[in-house]
Amino acid sequence: MTDGKSYEVGYGKPPKQFQFKPGTSGNPNGRPKTKPSLETILSSELGRTITVAVEGQPMKLSQGEVMVKTFVRLAMNGNVQAAKVLIDIWRMIKDEPVKSEAVSADEMKLLSELLGAQPSPKPTT
Repeated sequence: MTDGKSYEVGYGKPPKQFQFKPGTSGNPNGRPKTKPSLETILSSELGRTITVAVEGQPMKLSQGEVMVKTFVRLAMNGNVQAAKVLIDIWRMIKDEPVKSEAVSADEMKLLSELLGAQPSPKPTT
């Protein structure tokens, strides 16, 4: 292999017949597309702008804003579930712990059996 036209085959130097031809890719189909996560889908949908009538006037709002306005309206009209959802969301935003229903002694026993944990002290009621 002393003439100037020979090609030395080695690491990173495949034989000429197996090299990619000019203009072609080693991965013609490209990287496979990934499925969007639930967070991505939700963010996209809640950020989408729609036109709604607010006090008789058309306004462009995001779907998330429309949801919040709807929950506030429902809560103001006495819907307890809507009020609870709003309060829970507010606490999550403010990094406050969300208070859940008290767990009874029977539920604690069942949970400890399912989790294989030692029973904890009696729950406060």
